[in-house]
Amino acid sequence: MKWDRETLATCGLAILIAYVALAGVFRAASKPFWFDELCTLTMAQQPRVSKIWEALRGAADSHPPPFYVAERLAGAVVPNEHIAYRLPSILALCCVVFCVFVFVRRRSGSIHAIVCAVVPLLSILYTYYGAEARGYAPATACVALALVCYQNAHGIRWAVLMGLSLVAASAAHYYAVFALVPLAGAEAAYLWKMRQLRWSVWLAIICGVAPLVVYFPMLSDLKQYYGAHYWAGAQATPAKVAEIYGSLFNLAGAMGVAICVVAALGVVEAAWPQGFHKDEPPRTLDEFIHEKVLVLGLLGLPFVFFLAMKVARGGMVSRYLLETVLGFSLAVGLILPRLQRRSVIFVGTMLVSAFAIQETFFWVSQRHNLGKINSPAVAVEELVNAAGRQDLPVVISDGHEYLQFVHYAPQETAHRYVALTDVSAAMTYAGSDMLDKDLLALRPYAPVQVYQFQDFSAKHSQFLLYSDGEYWDWWSARLLDENYVLRLVGIRGNRRVYLVTK
Repeated sequence: MKWDRETLATCGLAILIAYVALAGVFRAASKPFWFDELCTLTMAQQPRVSKIWEALRGAADSHPPPFYVAERLAGAVVPNEHIAYRLPSILALCCVVFCVFVFVRRRSGSIHAIVCAVVPLLSILYTYYGAEARGYAPATACVALALVCYQNAHGIRWAVLMGLSLVAASAAHYYAVFALVPLAGAEAAYLWKMRQLRWSVWLAIICGVAPLVVYFPMLSDLKQYYGAHYWAGAQATPAKVAEIYGSLFNLAGAMGVAICVVAALGVVEAAWPQGFHKDEPPRTLDEFIHEKVLVLGLLGLPFVFFLAMKVARGGMVSRYLLETVLGFSLAVGLILPRLQRRSVIFVGTMLVSAFAIQETFFWVSQRHNLGKINSPAVAVEELVNAAGRQDLPVVISDGHEYLQFVHYAPQETAHRYVALTDVSAAMTYAGSDMLDKDLLALRPYAPVQVYQFQDFSAKHSQFLLYSDGEYWDWWSARLLDENYVLRLVGIRGNRRVYLVTK
């Protein structure tokens, strides 16, 4: 075998994808589900698909129905639930790496492409959402596939596949529809440059809106149910835009914005008619200017999303904008060919080294529990049991933790755990009623003990309260304001158990 650049890059890609899949499985098998993932499980485990539809019309969760059908199928294939329901995201990350490589290789070569394929693995798309039972990674993978199709969209088959990919993206998560904006901008640039109207491409882009049209009643229900009082951490503000750029790569907001500006300037430089280098002869806009516009559009997605959320009064968090990571990856693919060979080697070495260090920390931190779930309910059970009063219900002050504790607690004790809701009080103490509304919407479809505060207090003059001081943990303050007596009966670190008496 002749080990030329193409062969080395292909082998490197195969090794990288195999590693991503392996690491994804271990990540999935080693971490407990959190609140949002348990919402996914609740929907996917409904007895009938029609029941999923009913629950979504009741605003029990926020993804389109096809996502839960896919999760339902994954849960039926793999016996380990932590791997099964996260398998779509694991496969999606492999798809993202492959698509980034293919896209960059077409214009910049295989060596540059393999360097760019590492970029998504340094982002939260891989470290947080690459092994999670939610639709963010699958939606990003579908968009990545659509980008590769767009690069070949002169063929009708590729245009059809592009349309199907965009439909699948919006069917995995509603907000994937914002990825249509960079594609539309790119195709407008193509029309301007080439004076050629590609109807098949425009139809493919329009197809991406189809899931929103079909499932608009569910989206409308979500907006009506949750939209009035988004929690403060998700408010759409200019500062939030900067924060998102940083959080995509686990950096400070200012650093994220700086990297984005450098990436955008690099893309503009690659497309600039006169060039930025003094010794470079003048050049005209090439026929691939639309791809540069596409990359700039992906980099600017947080701004597009910000404007949309200001109009719609919606929430803004980094997991809604993971497609921006694709913009950074492809921008590197446009910048590297403009650099000298030594600079390319330096950038590639830095990216690979950062990834190696990141993964080393992961394996070292997980060496004692690889493939094993440390139940988050164990420490709570020990603290509650040490407090005595086995006859009393245990109110979990933080509703996010409640769903997790109930899932992992032994069946014989899970019934003791209770979550309380009070929508009006939540606004006073937490600044948002989203969590309380979410628990109430989930109640008919999950094995949970969720009660309105007034109903619970009328039946229980005494109960235990578990508190850990996190953001959504406000019931101790509420009870004290209601003149309840809270006596500390257990403490471990920031975790406390109170005996609550009227």
